[in-house]
Amino acid sequence: MVQNHPQSGPRWIADLGAAPTVRFAAWRGANEAGERSYRLTHLWAIHFYRYWADLWMGDRALKIAPGTVSVTPPGVTVTYRWAEPVAHAVAHFELPGASEGEGTVALPGLVDLGEGFDELESAFWRVTDAARRTRASARLWEILWRLAEPAPPAAAAAGARRHPAVEEAVRFMEDRLAERIRVADVVRATGVSHNHLTRCVRRAFGRTIAGELRRRRAARALHLLRETTLPTKAVAAEVGVADTQALNKLLRRERGVTPKQIRSLPSEA
Repeated sequence: MVQNHPQSGPRWIADLGAAPTVRFAAWRGANEAGERSYRLTHLWAIHFYRYWADLWMGDRALKIAPGTVSVTPPGVTVTYRWAEPVAHAVAHFELPGASEGEGTVALPGLVDLGEGFDELESAFWRVTDAARRTRASARLWEILWRLAEPAPPAAAAAGARRHPAVEEAVRFMEDRLAERIRVADVVRATGVSHNHLTRCVRRAFGRTIAGELRRRRAARALHLLRETTLPTKAVAAEVGVADTQALNKLLRRERGVTPKQIRSLPSEA
């Protein structure tokens, strides 16, 4: 994770459990001197700045400085005031917002990256340069994770109030991800009916039991691909899928990337 300097902006709760979808990205978006306001109704925005300017997020007044990055969620009106023509790096993207869990984080409204700015801005250049949308999304996903902070306790509270059967299901799945477990095995381990567990899991994670099992397999695979040198075939075995082809299919479905794409991304400093 990038070492963030003190923030001067709000924090937005976001779910990074699945990859964003990049809808627009520009390495240098130019703007004339003056004032401009806009609001994205369905998309998030991220900007990298190398200049001084005034910024408002809603009614919150902020100061842009060289080396700062801003993240704005959908529905927030943003107003800029520039004293001279400027250019910044920008992307608009969607977040799935699938479920509460390990992907729930706080993204900074405005953060000064200090000495880490150049490196992260260079990583963003690779987002704008990606020929394929899935690769651009994977690269932006890495950047967002590097900006992310742990979600505040209030945002994580919902995950802590899960039904005991859900907690047992999670323990069972996490302990046996390397095995070819089935939904019936998970249900049996909790001691409740299939329908009841399905309702509880959907309430906790917004997914079916099978969907949550896939998500956890993908999360484990992603960690192993990022943090170890295990061959892809061994990673597949560690998360209970048949072979590398099945691992590719799993990660494409859950994260929008392939093992090769994950390992080609720059490692976190």
